Amino acid sequence: MQKILGTYASIINLSDYSFKEFLRFGQQILPIHGHNIRHLIIKDAHQFNIFCNESILLQKMKFLRHLTLTGSQYSIKRLDIFLKNLPSLNILQLKLINDMQALDDILSNNMSSLIQLNFLQGDKYYFNDTHVSRQSNIKLPLLKSLTIDNLKKTKDL
Repeated sequence: MQKILGTYASIINLSDYSFKEFLRFGQQILPIHGHNIRHLIIKDAHQFNIFCNESILLQKMKFLRHLTLTGSQYSIKRLDIFLKNLPSLNILQLKLINDMQALDDILSNNMSSLIQLNFLQGDKYYFNDTHVSRQSNIKLPLLKSLTIDNLKKTKDL
């Protein structure tokens, strides 16, 4: 039974969890199966803040490789705390945030093992032919893939 549960626990999508279900997940499932979680999807900013406040929850997911943060914008300070507790992360998906310089610094300082970075809903960034009009100073030595979803071409504006 543990082996079967471990297989299903590798991808956890908390997007549709009620607050009560989320608390039950944190109290009953995460302590037992946290080491099996490889991909975590968080939509709600409240869930994100609980993970930031309770770093023990993040420590239970010591083999987490893929993190998806959708939904509301997240505080840059909270994101820094969150990512510092996930040194094994290889894939990060998150919405673009207003303070890209701070995000550049956080990713460069905390995510040296990151191989794939995907910015979700990049409607604030535009292509001009084949060049992105915003430059980044992110230093990620192992990064193999950088994507920005939903980019608009300047001629489409």
